[in-house]
Amino acid sequence: MSKYSIGEIYDVEVEFDERDGRAKTRPVVIIDVKDGDPIVVLIAALTGQGPKNPPTFFDQYKVALKDWKQAGLKKESFVKSSKTYTFDASSLRTYGGALSEEDLLTVLSNVPSNAEFFKLSN
Repeated sequence: MSKYSIGEIYDVEVEFDERDGRAKTRPVVIIDVKDGDPIVVLIAALTGQGPKNPPTFFDQYKVALKDWKQAGLKKESFVKSSKTYTFDASSLRTYGGALSEEDLLTVLSNVPSNAEFFKLSN
């Protein structure tokens, strides 16, 4: 059994969308766990940037977290559900908290079946 759970928030280094080698340490939420050796997790990045006005295409996939303070986040946050990442759990850094049940269900129901999946090279 994995020591990681769906809904937990960790810091991890996530590469910028431009895929030019630059990366940023940011909070992510685990949305799936594949037990094995190594343990692989599927995560969605969090951002403090809400939807733009006028909204862009990807803004429709930003899920606002109602209970962001309870989850241990420092500011109002949104899950970027259109782009998920899969990688070895050893890349997870600091544990930050966990989503409330309500926020987790909202996030999981908003990850589209055609979400882009990326494998991080960490």
